[in-house]
Amino acid sequence: MPCRPLAYDSVTQTVGFFGAVLRVSRHTLIIPPLALTHPVQITVVVPSDTVNVIRFEPEGLVFNYPVMLTMSYANCNASSFTDLRKIAYTTDSLQILEYEPSADDVFGKKVTARLAHFSLYAVSY
Repeated sequence: MPCRPLAYDSVTQTVGFFGAVLRVSRHTLIIPPLALTHPVQITVVVPSDTVNVIRFEPEGLVFNYPVMLTMSYANCNASSFTDLRKIAYTTDSLQILEYEPSADDVFGKKVTARLAHFSLYAVSY
């Protein structure tokens, strides 16, 4: 889905037992309590690109409970309300590896998915 590039943005925060809410650019990551058993320094990066992509580090980090990622696509050409957007787990070259079960808020122009691990994700349809 072609998008107007967002400005590059990133945030780094140490998250532990109590969880956290991280906001970067127009996207939000909710890490619930008990998802992590020890403090982890987490970095979330939104590159400036024509695709809405978000990268999490440390890559491959696995959670005890799913985290909730909400990605905006308000800057994208969402030409049809009949095509529901999804969050896709991708390679660095944006090849889709799998679609995450997603809920598309077409009026809010954002899509939400539960993630079990950190990697590279993109808004797709």
